[in-house]
Amino acid sequence: MPRSKRVGAELKTQLAEARADVKATRQARRDAIGRVKDNAAQRLRERTATLLAAQKQLYRRYCQDNDLYWATYNDVFRNHKTAVQRIRRQRLEGKPATLRHHRFDGTGTITVQLQRTAAMPPHSPRMLSDPAGRYHNFSSCRG
Repeated sequence: MPRSKRVGAELKTQLAEARADVKATRQARRDAIGRVKDNAAQRLRERTATLLAAQKQLYRRYCQDNDLYWATYNDVFRNHKTAVQRIRRQRLEGKPATLRHHRFDGTGTITVQLQRTAAMPPHSPRMLSDPAGRYHNFSSCRG
């Protein structure tokens, strides 16, 4: 049988039918997305607002009402966001992923570097632990 670049009528018909099916399927997908898009976007906005309010409460609870240093809170919060993004990426790749959070058991050390200008007096334990002093919110500096 000789070679030919021509496509048979049957193959052309199958290709046209397949293209029509793809077009109809894509349109059905777009229609389905359009039906749920507004509702899903509203639910996402509500859940995001709830999450942000809960995070503000955590900041108030740990940094304003207690003695956690704000930079430590921000570092923990940033690390949490990074972990959530990593998990989302792994799940999109089809891999199992979960957060590996552990409850704080009271152990560990928080270190803070206190900077001063040359005109300021050197830091003394008494100055650092003064409840009315400049460093009153640095709880890790108190003895």
